[in-house]
Parts: sequence; structure tokens; C-alpha cells
Amino acid sequence: MSLLRYALAVALVGVISLAVMAWLWPINDDFRSQNPAWNGTGQLSELPGVEPLEKLADLPAETAGTTFIVVPYLAFGPDELAALDGFLEAGGTLIVANDYGYGNQILEHLGVPGRFSGEALLDPLHRYKNDWLPLITRYEGDALTQGVASLVLNHATTLEGVAAADVLAWSSSFSFLDLDGNGEWNEAEPQGPFPVITSQPLAQGRLVLVADPSLFINGMEELGDNLAFAYNIASNAPGGLFIDQSHLPPSSLHKAKDVLEVFRNAAVTPAGRLGLVLLPLLIIPLLLWAGKKDSRSNGRGDRDDS
Repeated sequence: MSLLRYALAVALVGVISLAVMAWLWPINDDFRSQNPAWNGTGQLSELPGVEPLEKLADLPAETAGTTFIVVPYLAFGPDELAALDGFLEAGGTLIVANDYGYGNQILEHLGVPGRFSGEALLDPLHRYKNDWLPLITRYEGDALTQGVASLVLNHATTLEGVAAADVLAWSSSFSFLDLDGNGEWNEAEPQGPFPVITSQPLAQGRLVLVADPSLFINGMEELGDNLAFAYNIASNAPGGLFIDQSHLPPSSLHKAKDVLEVFRNAAVTPAGRLGLVLLPLLIIPLLLWAGKKDSRSNGRGDRDDS
């Protein structure tokens, strides 16, 4: 095989191999429902009635009895905020699970006083393994906290500006906000208890705020009663539980899979199937031409050396 033809063949095999690897390799993005690793939400997505949602336009028109979990690490556009308005107006339950993302953009748009503080919540006493994993053991009666004795948070924040009557879960009185980021409490830093989960009626629906989306990832579900909390959310959504995927930053692998998905969808169309038939008819002559060109080039080189 000529050098040029060999190089083209190797490049083609390489591209196909990379495409196959990208297609088969599991998604590893944080909070993605397709991610089975510790940082994904594959376990939550396997609960009955749970459906990942790639865009807010796919929300059902009839939302009474449905719940929508948003983890807002990307900003919302005007149309998306309007979709949230419509979801609540139709009677849906909106859960905003946020720590250091765009949760406050949603709350400001909805016109509610509550906000995510954006400050790190630590607890040196009521904790799992370290201060960054506070243990939540104080609850108010609600269907979402039924049977929940403890929740384990992971690098969580807190809620502020919320009514005490709306709070479903509090941190302990030993917890504090690490304002200076040194991991230790000082007298200038506020101490708990702090609200970490709230619920309030809004429009015709319900707004639930959770100050740590890590409650829903695979690696945290087995800690405390985190999984029971997720079950409560799903079981109180008879119309279905939708998990937003459109406001999670996509990794390079995820972008590659999206491109391959476009090609796969195109390949099953009549035009796509025709293209798959014609592609080898184009590649084979190209390789033959490359081989002949390389042979002629080698022949001229031999004559020049003689």
C-alpha cells in the first residue's frame, strides 16, 4: 500500500474508532441523568415516573401533579423563565436545587423574597465525615420529609429571606457560614440554625428550595435518608417527575455525543441511508487515486536519482 493511501486509511480508521469510543463511553457530567458514576443522577432517574428533560419546551401542558427539579448551573433565557411561570400557573411543583449557580435568577424572576445565600455551610459537630458534609436532623412535618431522620449535604449553602413557616429542614445550631473560606468559625461568621429546604405555595403550584443539589447525586443517595427524600419527591408527583438537563454545563464528551446523535438520526432517513451506500463508492476511488499518485511520485524520484 502506498504511503499516502496508507495515511488516509489510518486517518479514516482513527476517526471511526474515536467516534465509536465517544458513543460508547459513559457520560461523566455532574448531575446528568445518563451518568452512572458518583456525580451523576442515574439512580434518581431510575425511579418510577422520572424523566430527564433536555429542554423546557418539552414540559407537559398539564402540570398539576407533576414535579420539575432544576439544578441551575447555566443562566435562564426569557423564554425559559416564562416556561417556569407557565408550569407553576398550571399547578406544578418546581424544585430549585441550587448552591452556587443561577438559582437566585429564578427566584428574582418569580418575585419571591427568598434567596440562596451563596455562602458555604459547615458544621463541626453535626456532620458526616468532615465539616463540609453537615448532617441535617431538624425537620418540620411535610410529605417531602416524611420518614426522613437525617440528610447529608455536600458543600451546601443556605437559604435567606424565607419565612420560618415555610422551612422544612434546618441545619444545627453549631453550623456556621464560612465567610472567609478558611474552614474555621470566627466571631464575625453567622451561626445556625439555617434553613436548607423550604416549601411555599406559588401561583397555582408549589415552589420548593433545596440549598444543595448534591442530595440527588448517586454518591450521596446512600448516605443518611437522602434516598428516602428522593423517593418522597417522586411519590408525591403522580403526574411524573421531570429532571432538567438543559442547565448543566456540557462536557466535551457530551458535545461529541450530541454531534454523533445528529449523524445517527440523519443516517436513518432515506437520504442518510443513500449516503451510507454512496460513501464507500467515494472513499475507495479516493484511496486508489492516492495510491496511483504516490506511485507516480516515487517513479519520478527514482529517475532523478539515476
